[in-house]
This record gives sequence, structure tokens and C-alpha cells, in this order.
Amino acid sequence: MVENQTISDAARRREEREAERRDALARLVAAGVDPIIPPDDCCAAIGVSRPTWHRGRKRGEFPPFEEISPGRKGLRLSILKQVLAGRRNWSGAASFPKESDGPQEPADQSHAKGPVAPQEHRDDRPN
Repeated sequence: MVENQTISDAARRREEREAERRDALARLVAAGVDPIIPPDDCCAAIGVSRPTWHRGRKRGEFPPFEEISPGRKGLRLSILKQVLAGRRNWSGAASFPKESDGPQEPADQSHAKGPVAPQEHRDDRPN
């Protein structure tokens, strides 16, 4: 009996949190903000798994997730609405620009320099 009550309490708390999230999202939309939706919620809205989304993105059927910060991605609500409306040609949207506070450092191009000449071996040990 206690176990069932604990499960129902946990389910009730989960439903309350979901209701709070929906209310917060509705307030943002009403304020004219284009909120960023987490990937799992985007996939759930469309009815596909994350791997299916990833495969579809590689084929140009779904847009790429926008990187909000390292390890945190999402999709703007306006773009999710376009996907839900049936847009399936995202091949031109290879990726979204990463948001940053300043100029980006140039990427390491050491691999693009071509073959590296072998370094001369120097042996300082006496024979």
C-alpha cells in the first residue's frame, strides 16, 4: 500500500512539473519570445526517437539542433512549428551558428599542412 502511494505521489509531482513547464512555455510565447525546446521534447512532439531524428537530419529531413552551450542543444519553437507543419527540406540548414560572447579562435589547421618531414635524430650518447 505504501509503495503504491509513493508511486502515485511521484507521478503527481511529475505531472505538476510538466504542467509548470507548459505554463512557463505559454508565458514565453505570449511575451513574443521564441523559446528553445530540448531535443527530447522535439522528438516527442514529432513522434520519433533521437536516432531517427539524427538520421533524418543527415538526409536533410529535419533541422539540426542549435547548440546553446557546450553539451546543451535545442530547437527554437518557430522551427519546430515548421517541422510539424510538414517542412521536410532542411538540406540548406547544415548547422546553426554557435552562440558566443566573442570572436571565435581559428580552428587548428595542423592536419592541413601536408606531410611532415621526419625530424633529424640526434644521439648525444657516447659510443
